[in-house]
Amino acid sequence: MQADAISEEATVRRQIVHVSILLTIGLAVGVYLIGTATVVAQDGATFLEYAKNLRIAPTKTMLAEDQHPGYPLLILAVQHLVTMTGISSSPFDSIYSAQAVALTFRLLTIIVFYFLGRALVGSRYSFLAALALILLPYPAKFGSDALSDWPHMFFLLTGLFLLTRGALGSKWWLFGIAGISSGAGYLIRPECAQIVGYGFLWLLMQSFGPKRSISRHRVALASVALLVGFCVFAAPYMHLKKAVFPKKAVVTATPYIQNEEARELPPATVPDEMDIAGFTPSSIARGVIELLANISETVVWFLTPAIFIGLYYSFDKRAWMQPKQFFIFVPIVLNIALMMWLYSKYSYMSRRHTLPLVAFLIFFAPRGVQISASWICRRSRWALKKLPASYNCERTTFFLMFVISVSYGIPLLLTPLHPNSMFLRTSAQWLAENSGPEDIVAAPDSRISLYSGCKGVPHDYLTTPKEARYVVEVLNSRKKTTIDKVSLHVEKIIEDNSGNPRAVIYSQIR
Repeated sequence: MQADAISEEATVRRQIVHVSILLTIGLAVGVYLIGTATVVAQDGATFLEYAKNLRIAPTKTMLAEDQHPGYPLLILAVQHLVTMTGISSSPFDSIYSAQAVALTFRLLTIIVFYFLGRALVGSRYSFLAALALILLPYPAKFGSDALSDWPHMFFLLTGLFLLTRGALGSKWWLFGIAGISSGAGYLIRPECAQIVGYGFLWLLMQSFGPKRSISRHRVALASVALLVGFCVFAAPYMHLKKAVFPKKAVVTATPYIQNEEARELPPATVPDEMDIAGFTPSSIARGVIELLANISETVVWFLTPAIFIGLYYSFDKRAWMQPKQFFIFVPIVLNIALMMWLYSKYSYMSRRHTLPLVAFLIFFAPRGVQISASWICRRSRWALKKLPASYNCERTTFFLMFVISVSYGIPLLLTPLHPNSMFLRTSAQWLAENSGPEDIVAAPDSRISLYSGCKGVPHDYLTTPKEARYVVEVLNSRKKTTIDKVSLHVEKIIEDNSGNPRAVIYSQIR
């Protein structure tokens, strides 16, 4: 008994050390990226505008917007805390509030990710996988931007963790809490509803499968708890929107793409309602290639072979019905299917879409590196005979391979957020210094009005809004603008660091 108590105490102490290291590194990276950010993502400006409108007319705003309201509500909550501190209001309050929400949930997600990994792949591999996830450039940047990805990831992984613990311990009430987590996450991103699917699939197989680890009575209780828990948060919003998945256009036929990268593509690459390809062998083949390239770019290529090696050697057909196998492999399969649906329907797939899949897959990276290191050492026995007997080839090779793999992306990690958009900040600064509180700015990018603190209206270069005092033209070499300059007077030409003009600020001649 005393030995067990000592062992348990050592385990808890090791967990505290692991979590402390992960949070320290994650916080340092996040604060650095927020401090060096050029601007937030264009989707971030959309979320901030949503949050501002929610404060004024919540029901009307939710009915009018395609985005789910969860992340804007979190931004409003943080803004309220900032207001309570008595700090003077400025345009940056809302921006930093949105970034603080993203970073806070990224850190919380890392904790959940670590403990989920302990249950699925063991403590050592879980710690290394979490460390790799923290240092991946693109996921880290999402966690310091004004984006909903990490709040969504928190509720997704929390729900998966609760399902895993509930299945391992036959605790039906944990399925209810998983449902609550799924419903709360649904208010941020509809994909979080997949937790309910995993739970029901597991319970269904427990009811009719040959090997059961939970009684049918508890299966019924867990099913009801899971559904009720999900509906607590999700049902009121579904009722308001009159749809189960209004954003993803599963019920309606209007496509919607929530991603800044899609907006920056040439118009021909973003399909309209008539261009949806559907599921065809060619679209699926292209989708698979795009998915592999997307995952490889996210893990900066070096970890890609390790992930698939670890995945191959971790799958056991005889044990796939066990919770430790089921609740990692089924999410991977379902998310691959979701990515194929997304690409086949919209011909597009971004790194933000594949973030959950990358998080599931990276659990297997450390084991893949370990297997690769063992293979290298076995093939190098002839060269090791000259080394001291105390030399541990596998440990050294594993350490070098892992460090090289995660370090390769650090230069990109240290690059400021959206470095090519500095001209937007410069434009906003000029407007803030030269406009009055009543002046309205018409701009094609809402971040200009966001950072200037001016009231903004959208401008598509076709018709200049009469009420606009200033008009901003963003110069894009891929698309020549057709702005009507007859009634406009050039006030300022904004250049980049190389001296190339990037934007022109006009005043409207009255």
